[in-house]
Amino acid sequence: MDVLKVKNKNHSVMHIACDFGIANELSRLSEFFSFYVPGYKFMPAYKNRVWDGKIRLFNIQTMELPVGCFRFYMSLPSHVSIRLKLSITIIMVDLMHRTILT
Repeated sequence: MDVLKVKNKNHSVMHIACDFGIANELSRLSEFFSFYVPGYKFMPAYKNRVWDGKIRLFNIQTMELPVGCFRFYMSLPSHVSIRLKLSITIIMVDLMHRTILT
C-alpha cells in the first residue's frame, strides 16, 4: 500500500510527498486539478503552440497543491489504494478580536 504524506508548506500551499512508484496517480491528480482558460484559443501563446491553454493547480515537479484544493482532493474516488498521512496545522483567526484560536 502506498502512502501520500501531506503537510503544509505555508498558509496557501501544501506539499505532497510520496514514492515515485505512484506516478500514474499523480498524473491523474494533475489532470483533475487543471482547467482551460476562457478564451485560450485566441491567445498568442496558444496560437504559437507554446502553451496548451490549461492552468494546472497541482505542480508535479514541486509536488505542491493549493490548500483550498484539499477538500476536493479528499472527495476524489481513488481506484488505487493510497493511505494519507496528514501533518497539517489548522490555524483559526478571530478577525473581530484579532486573536489566534487553536
